[in-house]
Amino acid sequence: MFSINKYFPVLIISSGFLMAFVFLFDGLFETRVDYENFLRDHPFNNRKNLTKKEWKKILPKKDRPDLAMEQNFLMTMDPATKSVPREKLFLAYEMSERMRGDFFRDYQWQEHGPNN
Repeated sequence: MFSINKYFPVLIISSGFLMAFVFLFDGLFETRVDYENFLRDHPFNNRKNLTKKEWKKILPKKDRPDLAMEQNFLMTMDPATKSVPREKLFLAYEMSERMRGDFFRDYQWQEHGPNN
């Protein structure tokens, strides 16, 4: 026989989790759409489409350092503030250098050659 008293606490807890999920992640989806619109309307993504011949007239080099800088800017930009958090980048760089230094110091090289 089906007893609602047995399943009532489970029903209440699961509905609470569902409501919390909806309220917490509802803003997340809105900010993602805002960020997508920001990237779509950004000046880096809205430039004239030129042919290869036109680009050679403007910029004769094969390398495009301007495009590399734009990609780096968009990759490191914080979606919430829409700016590059330079202080966080500096801390991340220092941490990666510390981790890299620890790894190479503890490494022991063993020679394997024809004269061993």
